[in-house]
Amino acid sequence: MARRTADLDSLVGRTLGRRRYEVVVRIAQGGMAIVYRGHDRQLDRVVAIKVPRPELARDRGFSEQFRREARAAARLAHPNVVAVYDSGEERGLPWIVMEHVSGQTLRQLLDARGRLDPETVAELLGPVADALDHAHHAGIAHLDIKPENVLLARDSVKVADFGLVRAAAQGGHGQALAATLPYCAPEVLRGGLVDGRADVYALGVVAWECLVGRPPFDGDQDQVVQQHLHGRVPAPSLRVEGVPAALDAAVLHATDPDPARRYPRASDFAAAIGAPRRRRVDEALQAAGPPSARDTTVEPFTGARQPPGPAPAGPAWQAGTQAPTMGWPAAPPAPLRPRPTTGRVPKTRAGGPGRRRWQLLAALAVVALLLVGLWSGAGGLFGRSVRMPDVVGEEVGDATRILQGRGLQAQVGEPVAS
Repeated sequence: MARRTADLDSLVGRTLGRRRYEVVVRIAQGGMAIVYRGHDRQLDRVVAIKVPRPELARDRGFSEQFRREARAAARLAHPNVVAVYDSGEERGLPWIVMEHVSGQTLRQLLDARGRLDPETVAELLGPVADALDHAHHAGIAHLDIKPENVLLARDSVKVADFGLVRAAAQGGHGQALAATLPYCAPEVLRGGLVDGRADVYALGVVAWECLVGRPPFDGDQDQVVQQHLHGRVPAPSLRVEGVPAALDAAVLHATDPDPARRYPRASDFAAAIGAPRRRRVDEALQAAGPPSARDTTVEPFTGARQPPGPAPAGPAWQAGTQAPTMGWPAAPPAPLRPRPTTGRVPKTRAGGPGRRRWQLLAALAVVALLLVGLWSGAGGLFGRSVRMPDVVGEEVGDATRILQGRGLQAQVGEPVAS
């Protein structure tokens, strides 16, 4: 390489990103990368800094893929995805700055408790499925789902390391894949076309391990590969008593060797194991369907000779300086003040019982006249619906003819400055 790769063992105490990020201490090391706790001096916050392992950092192709995947992961914005804040390169060493999650991994929980009950498995893996659905919707497959990449904070579950194993896979089936062989879908091992259904397979294997306490396949690397390629993940109930039949079926469905026969979405598997349903905003909008016809239609008049009926409530609209407005019925005449027929009306003080009684009668008369006027002009109120034509920007005459052609009546109002 033209530039000397930084010595990873000496990163602690150094700074990255033009002295913005201080490397504090190493906190984790995996098959592909090393993670440090760092300090963002500009925003005064704790961050996680990830760099490739030395043997991978020296590979120019891997380093470039590492950078591309970092940019792709930065596009993901989801409460169950570890956020990527920044990325760059320091003397040939690519680095990623991510959200620092305080807590433990699912691996640490399994090491401490052995295995989990079905309810806990569903509760923990439901957010993982949500994160995967979000990534798949954005065109990103994780391809390294395993307990080590599921982070358990005090009030949330987050998924880390999106896309990094895909970067390692570009270099072949070496040490990068050996660390995650127990969770690899058959198509990943074959090197064929891979999509989000490989993550569904891995999530099913993780669920199996959570229920049983160990991965379904064991042995050396070659034995695990052969079991994935030519065997089937067994039902969890064959190893542990008390696993519900529905959970057995869900795990078998998720880990089918044929991607076309698996759940198409991770959230489908989560729902099958009893995880609380969480819906993305775009799913909620799609479920709601198109806007209601009540928002786009008006009630027309059924005959040209019928008196004008009421228009939808709302002010008259303008197009340019003049525009047709929906035909409102003529305002009813103001009610006449009742006159005394005989004698003199006793005087009352303002606000007295007598005055209030006359005001109430007058208001009732106005309401009655309005109701009569509306009812008399409602001949087409219960007729068929018609879509309101868009006449904004049309000449006044053209707009009027378009409205009348739909059985609507229109009149031109006074010009109003807008």
